Amino acid sequence: MENNVYVYPAKAQASDEKRSRRVAVIGAGPAGLTTMKELLEQGHDVFAFEAAPAIGGVYWSHYGALRLTSSSLTTPFSCHSDGKEAEPVIWNREEYLAYLGAFAERFKLYDHLRLGVGVTKVEQLPRGDVWRVHWRNCANAQDEGFVDVDSVAICSGVHSEPKMPHFPGLETFDGKVQHSSTYLSEENLGGERVLIIGLGESGSDIALLAARTAAAVALSTRKGPGYVVPRFFAGKPTDLDTNRCYHAIPRKYSNNPILRMKVKIENLYLGSQDDKKVLAKTSEINQRRGRSPFQRFGTKNTSFVEAMLNYGAEYKPDIASIAGRKVTFTDGSEFTADRIIFCTGYRARYPFLDECPRVAEGGANPRLMFKRMIHPDVGAAIAWIGLVRPGFGSIPPMAEMQARYFAQLVSGKLHLPPRDAMIDDINRHEQADIEQYPDDADAIKPLTDYLRFMDSMAAEIGCAPSLTRLFFTRPGLWFKVLFGPLAGVQFRLTGPGADPVGARAVLARMPTMPWPVLAYEFAFLSASKGVEFLRGVFNGQKANMNELRINHTKVIES
Repeated sequence: MENNVYVYPAKAQASDEKRSRRVAVIGAGPAGLTTMKELLEQGHDVFAFEAAPAIGGVYWSHYGALRLTSSSLTTPFSCHSDGKEAEPVIWNREEYLAYLGAFAERFKLYDHLRLGVGVTKVEQLPRGDVWRVHWRNCANAQDEGFVDVDSVAICSGVHSEPKMPHFPGLETFDGKVQHSSTYLSEENLGGERVLIIGLGESGSDIALLAARTAAAVALSTRKGPGYVVPRFFAGKPTDLDTNRCYHAIPRKYSNNPILRMKVKIENLYLGSQDDKKVLAKTSEINQRRGRSPFQRFGTKNTSFVEAMLNYGAEYKPDIASIAGRKVTFTDGSEFTADRIIFCTGYRARYPFLDECPRVAEGGANPRLMFKRMIHPDVGAAIAWIGLVRPGFGSIPPMAEMQARYFAQLVSGKLHLPPRDAMIDDINRHEQADIEQYPDDADAIKPLTDYLRFMDSMAAEIGCAPSLTRLFFTRPGLWFKVLFGPLAGVQFRLTGPGADPVGARAVLARMPTMPWPVLAYEFAFLSASKGVEFLRGVFNGQKANMNELRINHTKVIES
């Protein structure tokens, strides 16, 4: 034991004993709900706590007009379909909360969940293999207590403390200052001049909502938005293109001009519902950055572009200074503001871990953890679920994969690799993230590649679909796995927790991108893989020749 952190004992980790464990789950957003379900399915005793009066996490507390940026194809859990895959939509806040509610009801999660009860402290008891979770009723501070458990799943996310960057002179601003977490979409900003700082997906939505009623809106961003795509393209959710074929293209070719030509094919399918003016401006913004969609975090939202083109919102760089209500930007331009809305995300804080600094370290930087969930010095006794963000893709299926793995670890059906192997895996994925996302990796610690993460988790769980086997035995299913949306249901075809009949039915209903787009993606993938194979063969032969020369020299010298 070091720094009050329990190191999982090798004997317990290697045991084949499959007894029920007591597990605390902190948070009842999507990550917490799927973790509860997976643990209960394995027969464990679950004690879940949610400080809010309802499930849903950040989706419960956000502004009413919130709309997701991933569709009803890629957002759902792999074990719970709404049955409407043939007609995908992008859920709004109320629709997604209804989906989560149905999920909780189906798997009887409410029986194990205390709403309106927050966790105040997690501590490790002296015997080492027991953790004490202290809780308190948020409405009645006198109602408090604790539960002793074998393991803890921290599913409270990073939306704990709004991040409010400081700018020179901000203290002199005498207008209204607020964070996006307090913004109400029903607010009428008529007559106000509004400055919005940050252009993530919430910032983009709020920009349009504000621009419709405000007297003037300016949008300030330090690095610009991520790679911008619309929620819909040609009448369908754009994450139809988040498929295994396209995302399997080696990243070194992702900015290849030949690959970018597929946009011209996609444009052939534009319809009257697509705003070509907005799409053209979006393309201009992306090209100015010089990065491919695989090299930046995704801003799957063109609302701020609509605000600029249709409502006159001004696009500004970073803020240089603020004096009263006058805001000066780094390009020398100015804007007089009555209200500043910070859409700058959140700072991860976990005060209930103050006595467990090594555990908290993982929450501050998920890249320090094995599979973004387990600190190699702590082991499977503590797991972070949901601290992962894809460049393009969806967080709930990623959290679900972590939850499936955690439940298997707690059950003793799977075991963590040796510490050195975990650290090697951590370093390898961290380096891949830094190389893939040069502009964003440092600022967005949870950021990673969607396909790489999902396949990495599937390898640990043993639920990866075999494309080779499917090609020869079920070619129609092979087509949907390769070219359909990269949904979590692909990982229910085989392995622990598999539901092959249900998974096949869901995949069969899923639409795909138009076949010419898929054919182009497949041709490019095949060509790039062929180049990589030939390069490997050539390099291998060259290495062998060098080895022969070295060995020959050694023989002569001896």
